Amino acid sequence: ADDAVRAAISELYKVKVYNVDLIKDQESPISIGLGLHFGHMMVGIVGEAGRMQGDALSDTVNLTARIEGLSKYYVVALLVSQLFFFNLLNPDEFELRLLDRVVVKGRSEPISIYEVVDGELDSKVRELKIALRGDFEAAIALYQDQQWAAALSKFSEINIKNPDDKPVKVYIQRLGELFQTPVSNSWDGVWKFKTK
Repeated sequence: ADDAVRAAISELYKVKVYNVDLIKDQESPISIGLGLHFGHMMVGIVGEAGRMQGDALSDTVNLTARIEGLSKYYVVALLVSQLFFFNLLNPDEFELRLLDRVVVKGRSEPISIYEVVDGELDSKVRELKIALRGDFEAAIALYQDQQWAAALSKFSEINIKNPDDKPVKVYIQRLGELFQTPVSNSWDGVWKFKTK
């Protein structure tokens, strides 16, 4: 798992270098989002004589794809699942912050997802995310405890200090929706996605 995080961070920085060349050539820079999960899978060749290709199959692969898709929703570069987080040998080597508890499309069990802040390519934004991690996690706890006014206040404070922290904006918008459409008393702080 540790090597996978290092490889993902390296890939993100290679994209940053590549974008310098694209901008020099007056082309639009690209951005990518990565998702990492941990588990078993089957890897092999599939197809028939006229068309064969390598493939990886399993529920782990499907969930990894869903986590990668969430990187677009939260506008972050690198997400990992809780299971992945638990399989890191040296988690203190990386800057991680709990981002959310979610149920992805096609599943019923919630998972926790973490942002690997080291994947944030803007050094100023990255440093502020690290400095404000305690405030961010306190805001998440308030949100999950349905103390939405307090959570909104905390996220708004973070937004003032780090206006380029995109997940903060996601939560501010989400809280606005929750104020307008109350949830049931059984709400458990898990956000359910209906799309990939």
